[in-house]
Amino acid sequence: MSNQKIEQRCLEYSLADEMHEQARRSPQKLKDIALRMARLSVHDELTGLYNRRALGRVKALLMKALGTGRINNIGIIVIDLDGFKDVNDGPGGHAAGDRLLQDAACVFQASVREKEDVFRTGGDEFTIVIPNESDKPIYEILEERIKTIFDNRDKYVPGLHFSWGIAYVDSGKDIQVAIDEADSVMFGNKRGKKR
Repeated sequence: MSNQKIEQRCLEYSLADEMHEQARRSPQKLKDIALRMARLSVHDELTGLYNRRALGRVKALLMKALGTGRINNIGIIVIDLDGFKDVNDGPGGHAAGDRLLQDAACVFQASVREKEDVFRTGGDEFTIVIPNESDKPIYEILEERIKTIFDNRDKYVPGLHFSWGIAYVDSGKDIQVAIDEADSVMFGNKRGKKR
């Protein structure tokens, strides 16, 4: 079992013990803890972004919206931080790695619009999902979002380096296929930087 899973399991046990004790004392505390646990089930605790579990739920909702014509297509951006292992294993240790993840999350979250979501889907991997309700071509929206991400990066965290890939979903294509395509493009870009 990975360290991240062990830490998550310990947190769950700790919260369960706390919830049991609080429930004994106050029904309102029980409600508060239940809400906190519900939030933790779909949010990454470190960055505050949605997590992989939330992405699974959102994928189903978006595919339904696409099938009913409520959205025209869905843009996907997959981002992986460059050099994260060096930061995490470097002099600043995991605290520096955590700060880098938090900074990256802030940049990505500041770069999306209201109905667009950012997910932390792995250690240093993020996925941005962009439902397109407009008649504007999705590739133009994706270009705008990438430009905004780089502008925000340059403004707030100039030392942040990452590789990215894009794809989109329209009728007849599954969202997971698009995520896999964007992931493949991102890893191709990452490999190209190492040459």
